[in-house]
Amino acid sequence: MGSYQNQRYCLRDGPGASVGLEAARAYLRFDHPEVNLRENYLEAVGAVTEQLRRGVPVEKLLGKVDVPKVYSSLRLFEKTSLEEKDMQVNRACKDALKFFIQKDRSCANGYNCFSCCHKKGNM
Repeated sequence: MGSYQNQRYCLRDGPGASVGLEAARAYLRFDHPEVNLRENYLEAVGAVTEQLRRGVPVEKLLGKVDVPKVYSSLRLFEKTSLEEKDMQVNRACKDALKFFIQKDRSCANGYNCFSCCHKKGNM
């Protein structure tokens, strides 16, 4: 799903895979003396969450095109971190996701049906 570029650059477990749980696990576990992807992700999510807490609207902060991408990333890493028992990443994702769930949005908004998924318990 998504645009050609979304499909090309999204985290997936391999060619033709529809999920990216293994890829997300590998991202969080990546070990290199000069790069800590897990810490970078936490820093980025923390910066986004801080701005959202200050009242900056999601669309203004991220841009309308990137809102669904960030939302998908947060959902993927929230699920992966729970399975990996990485509660720091899990909490950071959950804290950020609170700002993406807006009950007054309708499916017609072009997003990933945040409010519908939330109501159906798919969040």
